[in-house]
Amino acid sequence: MPLFAHPDNVCMSYTQHCKLSLKLCLLMLVGCIKAFIHAFIPDLFITSTSDINKQIYTILKKHGCHKKSQPNDSTNDNEKDEEGFLILE
Repeated sequence: MPLFAHPDNVCMSYTQHCKLSLKLCLLMLVGCIKAFIHAFIPDLFITSTSDINKQIYTILKKHGCHKKSQPNDSTNDNEKDEEGFLILE
């Protein structure tokens, strides 16, 4: 039994999951910085948040197996879209 269940649940090794998570972290960090600058100078980075969201969505669609949540997963009660992503309100 692996030390962590989540990487296996999404059909990834620990190393694959770590690399993907760090890549997403870097993208979000860049997005955060651009959004912060955009807040004060609205003519800069006008579409950067949408662009990064699309980029992250594309990356996530290409990785893992998108297994259904485990029965003890607290996300089971939340509504998901047709792609299997949680709908946040």
